[in-house]
Amino acid sequence: FHLYVIKLKDRYNFLHKKLFDYLRKKKINVNLHYIPVHLHPYYRKKGFKTGDFKNSEKHAKTSISIPIFPDLTNKNIIKISKLINNFFIKNYEKK
Repeated sequence: FHLYVIKLKDRYNFLHKKLFDYLRKKKINVNLHYIPVHLHPYYRKKGFKTGDFKNSEKHAKTSISIPIFPDLTNKNIIKISKLINNFFIKNYEKK
């Protein structure tokens, strides 16, 4: 067990930060993995910039790591799933 990454479809990209913040507010320990290597300070100093590797940047902007660990209960898995589904029902389907 290391990472369980969910990736937002292109049409939901604008909700990435909002989903992350929502899950954190609900006490779900989500994370962002990984910042593209070329955007780290060391590589920026070497001349790399936003736009150089569009696929890695897109991945960073559309992916969220949700909890995964051996003691994660079915109850918590269902809770996380429902929170994510409800988030999209409230924030996207109304538009």
